[in-house]
Amino acid sequence: MQEAHDTAAFSITLNQNQHQNQDQSTVLVLQVFIDSIKDELTGKQYKELTDIVQKERDINKAKPKIIEKIKNFGIDTASNIIANIITNPTVLSKFM
Repeated sequence: MQEAHDTAAFSITLNQNQHQNQDQSTVLVLQVFIDSIKDELTGKQYKELTDIVQKERDINKAKPKIIEKIKNFGIDTASNIIANIITNPTVLSKFM
């Protein structure tokens, strides 16, 4: 009976480790997105975007404002952000 109890405890620990690894991957990918955005924007442009997010908590209202702001930064800016995200080794490995 003791052996079955030990196996259950091991299984729970294993599931917790898998969950932790998932969270770390999510944080890493999120950081790739943030870094890609910061790399392509000036400090002022980045602040303009973060101001929209902080002031407008309703995603349905924030999204069009963010899209319009990025359009104002220029088509090259948006293209460069997307290219930086896709070509990041962490993200690129998910495409393969």
